[in-house]
Amino acid sequence: MKNIIFIITVLASSLVWGKSSIELIGGGLTYHVFDAGGGNYYSYKVSSDGRLISNPVFGIGYTMVDAELSYTSIRIFRGMNSVAQPINGGILALGHASRHIEFGLVAGGYVQNNNDFAGTGVVPYSVGQGSNAFVPIIGVELNWKIIFSETIFIRFINVITPILTNHTASLGFDF
Repeated sequence: MKNIIFIITVLASSLVWGKSSIELIGGGLTYHVFDAGGGNYYSYKVSSDGRLISNPVFGIGYTMVDAELSYTSIRIFRGMNSVAQPINGGILALGHASRHIEFGLVAGGYVQNNNDFAGTGVVPYSVGQGSNAFVPIIGVELNWKIIFSETIFIRFINVITPILTNHTASLGFDF
């Protein structure tokens, strides 16, 4: 029953919003703007100072664009944090879209086990402690969309916060 309600909601929203898309998200390149000395302890290091990491992130997204080119995007994801431990989270984005560029505000977060940071020298930015700490994400996004056909595209998602930047890619399908 829940699946049927979800499908009806998606179809109804596409009638109201005009254009919708579903995306498969993957990748994950994160740069830590503020480090506090933890760069030496991060996993998946790409840069010599350890602040740029390639952390795996996978998820799905749903985006709705109205006639005035305002968009709402919801993304849920799973991945690995800076010390190679699992995270689960989501982001809501609201913004303006042109044919190839999107700019918006983002809010969301993910849950991680802060106990995994013990002994690493990394102090996580989170709300709460222990095994279910919430890491808020508040910032902006600047995305670039490459359109292959009327229904298929690739989107490069760039989330910028005061603490870090995160870059992923998605394969999307318009309907």
